[in-house]
Amino acid sequence: MSKDDLAHTDSTAVASVHDGSALFDTAHADKPIDKLEAFRRICAESGRKPTDIVKEFFALARGRGRLSFRDYIAYRLYDDNFIGGADKTAFIGRRRNQELVGEINYRHEWNCLADDKFANASYLASYGLPIIPTKAIFAPNMRRGAKSLLKSRADLQRFLSDPAQYPLFGKPIDGFQSLGSIALVNLDRETGQITTSHSLVSVDALVEAIDTNFKDGYIFQTQLHGHSDLAPAIGTGFSTARIITIATEEGPRLFSAAWKIIGGANVADNYWRPGNILAALDRVSGGVLKAVTGNGFEMKDIDRHPSTGVLLLGLVLPKYSEVIEIAIEGHRTLRNVGIIGWDIGVTNEGPVIVETNVMPDLMLVQAAHRSGAFNDDLATLLTRQKSGAEAHKRAMAATLVKD
Repeated sequence: MSKDDLAHTDSTAVASVHDGSALFDTAHADKPIDKLEAFRRICAESGRKPTDIVKEFFALARGRGRLSFRDYIAYRLYDDNFIGGADKTAFIGRRRNQELVGEINYRHEWNCLADDKFANASYLASYGLPIIPTKAIFAPNMRRGAKSLLKSRADLQRFLSDPAQYPLFGKPIDGFQSLGSIALVNLDRETGQITTSHSLVSVDALVEAIDTNFKDGYIFQTQLHGHSDLAPAIGTGFSTARIITIATEEGPRLFSAAWKIIGGANVADNYWRPGNILAALDRVSGGVLKAVTGNGFEMKDIDRHPSTGVLLLGLVLPKYSEVIEIAIEGHRTLRNVGIIGWDIGVTNEGPVIVETNVMPDLMLVQAAHRSGAFNDDLATLLTRQKSGAEAHKRAMAATLVKD
């Protein structure tokens, strides 16, 4: 489940590993906003009258999107030059995002098929949809299971001490926002050192960190790379598309699409990581319409990838039509969910589902497209799902045993 990505605007990563080494981020917290200083900066950057800013913000805070002051800054809604002619009232705030999705996805029992990464991958694979192969699962609370189940710290140590298992990508089995994720490139058997995407770490230190922080489970998957056609433009990192699909009377269909592009040496494409890029995709062609980097006051347009210098505008996500088909097919399997955010990456072999988010972050597509998500399609979906929730409630009540 996505706990939203832009939600932590101006956030600070917090490393939390037992030995103090920053092997991976396990949390990141909001920086407090000095509202007076922020208001002064808004007025200075926008060139607008303070009274106009105040009126606009309070109207948006009371409106259908229920924007907080942090949301107002995150989208740069105060900056008319940046936001253009977009309908500001259609932007949905962080808290309202969660409320709306909770109403739309009222069959909460279906959430388990997305929250647990292994359950989600197994479910989708049973329908023949492409997923990332799982190599092993660290599950210290289990006593029996398949050979790929690492039931103890000793099992974890043996697995990570085998050079044949690499390269790997590890992440918590119920994680979100790529917290706790790490790319493991290879192992030097003689030194016992693992090369990660940004440093060297001993097998012992990694075992200690995983065993300490992720008692509920940790999954190891095959390390994938982006399509080779993209390497000259954005590098070989696995940058995924965020595809939002919604349920309609005619079946699932595309709602919005964005591309989370890795910038710098980041281990994952989540936009909260400094240097990463967020691109709006054309719904038909999959081409980049615009791209931004940074959050809030620091959000700015970007034309070229900062590492490669290649023009991003017009860059097309390979196999885009297949990406959309897979997202829609995936939504058909989750037939009682109203709105889903899919993270799908494209390899040389084709698209692969990386994550299924039943609490999709609409803030991502809103920031990417610089357009609010509260449109007619979302309003229709909300009305339809509210009606469905009432019908489901009556149907469940009818099954109760009468005294």
